[in-house]
Amino acid sequence: MSDPDTQPAPPPVVLPEGYYEENFAVVLGTVRERYGDLLRDDEIAFAAGWTERTLPARRLYVRLISRKGPVLRRDRLRYDEIPRLGDALAELAEAGYADAAEDVPAAELLPLALKDELLEIAAELLDDDVRPAKTARKDEILLALAEDAGDDVLRGALLDRFAVVRPLHLEHVRTYRLLFFGNLGQDLKELVLRDLGVVRFESYELTRELRLFPTRQAIDDALALRGYRDAVYLLLAEGEIAAARDVARAVLERGGWHPTSRRILDSLLSHVARELERAGDYQAALQLYEQAVAPPARERRARVLAHLGKTDESLALCAEIREAPRDETEAAFAPGFDERLRRKLGEDVPRRQRRQRPTTAMELEKRDGATVETLALEALADGGSPGFFAENWLWRSIFGLAFWDVVFAPVPGAFQHPFQYGPLDLSTPEFRTARAALVEERLAELKTLAEPGPRLLGVYDDKYGTGNRLVAWGEELRDAIERALSRLRGEHVAVVSDRLSRDLKRYRRGLPDLFVLRDEEPGFELVEVKGPGDQLRPEQKAWIDYLNENGLPASILRVSFRS
Repeated sequence: MSDPDTQPAPPPVVLPEGYYEENFAVVLGTVRERYGDLLRDDEIAFAAGWTERTLPARRLYVRLISRKGPVLRRDRLRYDEIPRLGDALAELAEAGYADAAEDVPAAELLPLALKDELLEIAAELLDDDVRPAKTARKDEILLALAEDAGDDVLRGALLDRFAVVRPLHLEHVRTYRLLFFGNLGQDLKELVLRDLGVVRFESYELTRELRLFPTRQAIDDALALRGYRDAVYLLLAEGEIAAARDVARAVLERGGWHPTSRRILDSLLSHVARELERAGDYQAALQLYEQAVAPPARERRARVLAHLGKTDESLALCAEIREAPRDETEAAFAPGFDERLRRKLGEDVPRRQRRQRPTTAMELEKRDGATVETLALEALADGGSPGFFAENWLWRSIFGLAFWDVVFAPVPGAFQHPFQYGPLDLSTPEFRTARAALVEERLAELKTLAEPGPRLLGVYDDKYGTGNRLVAWGEELRDAIERALSRLRGEHVAVVSDRLSRDLKRYRRGLPDLFVLRDEEPGFELVEVKGPGDQLRPEQKAWIDYLNENGLPASILRVSFRS
């Protein structure tokens, strides 16, 4: 079964000519409609100027900004739908949407050159003692030229061999992307499934009152913080931890960030702090953790304080977390860590009893190509207890169907454009917080349903094929849901949905592998299958405990193989 986080692969359909230009026009139009009052004059002029260009020039500009740049070789630009490429380039240059990158440093031109071109330039510019051999790798030639050839001379030699073009106004493109998608991790490729017509999209409100960024400061802060975060990730990837720390400190010194950027700020601070902690710079890590709000910042603070010998401060922080946890990870962490610290201090803290979970064993014949779950399912069926694969995709789909209208409810900041598979906060704890009344109402409704099947299958049939990040449309889904709902009561659906709605990112994994039909009440059992040497993961333990505590029988089946 496909993962609902990965939408169905499109069939081999030819995209309409110029689809990308039309998509870019949709982006510009949608943003101007929703954020026109917050856009600067130059941003409005950028969109208006692009719209005034001829169709070939508009298409070429979108092609240029979609390629890896920022500088591109002109001789590698070939598009069948733009036959007079030179004219389109000239129009873009005259209108200020592209240029010949005359001021670009040689370092940005070097990667565009072919190996033979680089060898020719090396033969021209480098002395024999530093000239790389013809058998040298391309990266070795690039390094030799960058180190031993003057920038101006090298740039001239490169531009003698090929012309380049550079799309301009990339900062405006970045702003429009942010305001359209709500993030900078998506681009125009996200709209291809719409062009192919293989996915329907749910209708939801897109009004200015519900937009993600309420003020211009919110937009500017989001752009700035994303720039800082990108710089930090690049520095950490290169091992420059101290430089990343300095960037994080500069972010804190600036201060005054708009509340809508809190999540990005916390992510940046916690990411740098964790790397400082791993590097042994605990004081610097502690300073950053203290400024972060979102979990796991307080948990990491408590651990660092304990490592530094500040046990009393760590215990005080654990008490603060226990009193008002910010999410369930904090609620789970504080009691156990508190006990560990008190034992280290010599206090007589009673040990919590190890939880016993329902477990059975089964010896099976191993078969090539068959998973242990498949073999267990067959053996259970032979024993009179048929079942089917459930794990995470089935329960998320049931949750998505039961809460369909809640998922697509008009919540500020949830939807930025008409082609989303779900709200932007779907995988965060804020999903539940922002819809608390709606979620509680739906949970109460579900608990009254002795047979939730007709209601949920009605939603399935009505919404079939509509994009929803929770629902894994596929041939097996309806049959599996129908079989599951023949045994599940509404209260069972409510129990699982309640937990999923609190933090989908955390709870979307770990549900038992199999849904097994039983004769005894409540008519089913959820079974986690473990082969030889396979141990329960923490999230699997947590789900099994939660299910059993709330009336859904869950157990572990340990499989061994006959010699």
